[in-house]
Amino acid sequence: MNASPADPFEECLDPRPTAHPQPLAQRPTGAGTRKLVFFDNGKLSAPYIRWTPVVAPLVAHLRTMGEVSQEYADLLLEPVAHHAQYIARWRQQNVDGVVFGLCDAGVVGPTLLFAAATEAAGIAAVVLCTDQVMDLAATGAAFQAPGLPIVLLPAGRLDTPAQLAAAAQRIAPEVQHGLCTDAATLLREFAVRFPDANDLAPQPNERVPAAAEFPAFAQEHHMTDGLPVVAPTRSRVKRFIDAAQRDPNEVLIESLSPSGAPLTVEKVAACAAMAGAQPAVFPFVLAALEAMATPDYQVHLAAITTHPGGNLILFSGPAADAVGITSGRGCLGPGQRSNVTIGRAVAFTLLNVGRAVPGLSTLSLLGSPAQLTCCFADAPNAPLPRLHTTLGNGHDTIAWALKCESPHNVMDHVSSTPESLLGSFCAVAATAGGNNAYIPGDLLLILNPEHADIVARAGWSREDVRRFVWENARNDRAALQGRGSKPEWPAQWQDLDRLPVVPSPDRIWTVVAGAPGPQSMVVIPWGYAKAAWRPVASA
Repeated sequence: MNASPADPFEECLDPRPTAHPQPLAQRPTGAGTRKLVFFDNGKLSAPYIRWTPVVAPLVAHLRTMGEVSQEYADLLLEPVAHHAQYIARWRQQNVDGVVFGLCDAGVVGPTLLFAAATEAAGIAAVVLCTDQVMDLAATGAAFQAPGLPIVLLPAGRLDTPAQLAAAAQRIAPEVQHGLCTDAATLLREFAVRFPDANDLAPQPNERVPAAAEFPAFAQEHHMTDGLPVVAPTRSRVKRFIDAAQRDPNEVLIESLSPSGAPLTVEKVAACAAMAGAQPAVFPFVLAALEAMATPDYQVHLAAITTHPGGNLILFSGPAADAVGITSGRGCLGPGQRSNVTIGRAVAFTLLNVGRAVPGLSTLSLLGSPAQLTCCFADAPNAPLPRLHTTLGNGHDTIAWALKCESPHNVMDHVSSTPESLLGSFCAVAATAGGNNAYIPGDLLLILNPEHADIVARAGWSREDVRRFVWENARNDRAALQGRGSKPEWPAQWQDLDRLPVVPSPDRIWTVVAGAPGPQSMVVIPWGYAKAAWRPVASA
């Protein structure tokens, strides 16, 4: 007899991935001459000029070991697919080892992917890290390349050039150790240094408890957001998969950071069950993750950034309304089961399959409510057209995703014209502290029906809104100098005194949601990704 989903003794499915068995590359031992590469991942050159003094001492030490070449690529911008080209060339050149530096802030994710691929190709790798990212780097290594030498640069952002150079000299022997020590020894040393990272993967012979014990097990093993979870029993997970009519082994994302594990439909179903979702909304969870899987979304970076961003999921179309994804009063708040559990299922997927564990293997410095859940629908019968009418085929319900901060309120009781109202939106969208001041990205405007009616009654279309916001949501260049972040402004903006916060007008999005009144919202992006969308398969 099949066990009931409510059976406290029924077996549960563990969504966590196992660590990859890929061994490290064999290091050449002894005093022989080596061919080495020192690879700047974008953090050791302008505008991050403060770290530059570490380069010369390390390269000088590597030259005592053999021939050294220096290479550069900004791995925050370089597509992960390009890593293979570097590695193929290094193999042709008989490179013995690569030193990657410097892992600091969000660049650690792609750097770990690159280093793990280098090891898998038989080339020794060493990764240099700041203290800020050591736990994240160790987690990525524990899953992707157990034993990978991770060397801490014992220096801070405010250290002088002389202090940085001295710190680099102190770690030079440790870098050499990582390039020259046998893989078995490196693996043992890694296990001693990073026990917490190793514990994020299921342990050998670890028993996944039955349903009654699973919620406590999940809390103990960093598998929840701090709130209770529903046990992902085998029968419950099967109901989700059946509702979507998908192959449980279908891979949605080839590599999810920081674990580097593939994301399958079955793993997502387990996370959706844990989140308290109903099987009817599972196709919507899958569509959201398929949108995030598009290359432009950069999910390998989005999971682990210092930015306090979540993954906003917006559904547009009649199928969303049919399953109870709400668009009206309080749609981004508590009490909306479909909205909350879909957003939570997406967050659980990054947490449990990617093992992006808050406070340990993610870098978000403060976190935000958007990292718990951020999901809603746009309103039917609204003054402005729904988003799905202009995307895709114009008929299917879509899932639209954006990596962003928690939405910012826009209060306007007084405006009666589009120009005045949208001026309030522009003032919120353009600030010197927003990521999009330096890394322009997609901007989402959430107009409540009353605000949308002001725009529509004046005869303004969505294109008119885009044009106005593009021209007016700008910052003075002088106000952005010497602060914020490395600017990623298009070359054609070099003569502009006022800089847009979006790359182009077509990256401004307007939807209607909420209840009529004076409060609307602006959603400020993370910046390194584009918004993405996919049809909901069963809609």
